[in-house]
Amino acid sequence: MEANRLHETQPARPAIIPQEPLNEDLALMQRVMGEPMKEVNLRLLPRWLQLFGYAMGGCLLMIGAFALYLTITA
Repeated sequence: MEANRLHETQPARPAIIPQEPLNEDLALMQRVMGEPMKEVNLRLLPRWLQLFGYAMGGCLLMIGAFALYLTITA
């Protein structure tokens, strides 16, 4: 990358992720679980799952806003 296009928190070179487990006792669990979960792209899901995902996200936002309101007014 060009020096002027590099963000200050961006690493200068890509990080190398080791394939061996960090802890030998957890090796079996890491093999079973696989890689970390990826972010869900709702646009690739069927329409009813998209609507469900957006409704759940909206509910979480409404609960957070309500909790913030109660914190401020209490």
